[in-house]
Amino acid sequence: MKVVGISPLDKDSTVTLVEDGEITYAAAEERFTRVKLQDGFPWRALASALDATGTDPRDVDTVVYPFLGWQDETRLFEANLANERAFLEEADFDTSEQLKAAQTRVPKRTTEISGLRDPNERMDKGFAKTLAYRFLANDSVVSRNVAKRGSARWGRDASAFHRKWHEELESALEDFGLAERLKRTEHHASHAANAYYYSGFDAALIVTLDGYGSGLSGSVSAGRDGRIDRLHSLQYPHSLGTFYESVTSALGFTPSRHEGKIVGLAAYGDPAVLRDVLLTRFDQEPGDFRILEVNNIYFSRLLATEFPKIDVAAAYQHVLERVACEYVSHYVRTTGLKNLVLSGGVTANVKLNQRLKEIPGIDRIFMGRPTLHRRLRMRCRRRSCCSRGMPRLSRRWQRSSLRERSSRASMAGWSTARAR
Repeated sequence: MKVVGISPLDKDSTVTLVEDGEITYAAAEERFTRVKLQDGFPWRALASALDATGTDPRDVDTVVYPFLGWQDETRLFEANLANERAFLEEADFDTSEQLKAAQTRVPKRTTEISGLRDPNERMDKGFAKTLAYRFLANDSVVSRNVAKRGSARWGRDASAFHRKWHEELESALEDFGLAERLKRTEHHASHAANAYYYSGFDAALIVTLDGYGSGLSGSVSAGRDGRIDRLHSLQYPHSLGTFYESVTSALGFTPSRHEGKIVGLAAYGDPAVLRDVLLTRFDQEPGDFRILEVNNIYFSRLLATEFPKIDVAAAYQHVLERVACEYVSHYVRTTGLKNLVLSGGVTANVKLNQRLKEIPGIDRIFMGRPTLHRRLRMRCRRRSCCSRGMPRLSRRWQRSSLRERSSRASMAGWSTARAR
């Protein structure tokens, strides 16, 4: 059985070919275009996969893609956004006094921090923008409406993008003669399968956390003897990925790309300055949580203009760790599973993973690589019922072969020494 896995087209599009449970090819489109995180259909990667393995498109049994059709995706998140609107109507919280108290906790600092003009440097957006942030993020009817409009705008954009990628995927597969073999899968099920089947654990608690996928922003499943059973789903927009992206943007970086810089900044700051302010915006209960006004982008920008960058970063990092650990701990206790498997963009945060490893009851932890070509080939293996055990790297791509191929390709910046 030959199965092609294609990752989401919104960024870093990749292709993997699995034959009878053996990985015979895997590559990202960026390797051919030389454009980092190349989006769109991976034309060159797929053509290369077929050519390098001598595969005729007619011999491909299934093409797997880890999102539902655009109409199904739209239906799922529109229902969730309607639930969020009702949630915001009932929400009653006020952080104004907490923000005043937080100002008194900002320490005086004199030790230089590389990359900052001043250790207590804040974002300078000018008087007009700072005043606007205060008005638009002031925990009132105004801020609630801003959050609702932010979610509505996200929904319109998401629907348009899903439709674009849906049509591009089907059109391109038609050109390859593969359109009739397309099989779509739920996004977080793909995440879970990717990590669990690669972990080598017979029994494990599987946690997925990211920005958005098939109506969800996260999930918890139990993996036992090769079977995955969903225990809980985190409904979008209550997303730790969106939560962390907001501070990435507020501090002047690019969301979905520079979150690692926030982890670095956080090491210099004091999370206690803004910890309570951020926790107020979480509605938590055992095994679940919701986030207030997560799509009001102005709240994080307000914090970034009125508090030191390092303290803002430290608070977001701390709250991310705390909320995620409390969420996961509930299922560790209720299932008794001692192995933890992680997947999704949020779990690329190494500091978070350290805290998850320290949860009482966890013996071992496995982090599935966030790159989507791995996710897809594992999903291919699971859904397409390959029967030869774990996918493994074909001998054609062993190290000696890789050295020879890279040498012949004479790719810029590469040498055979890098394949040793």
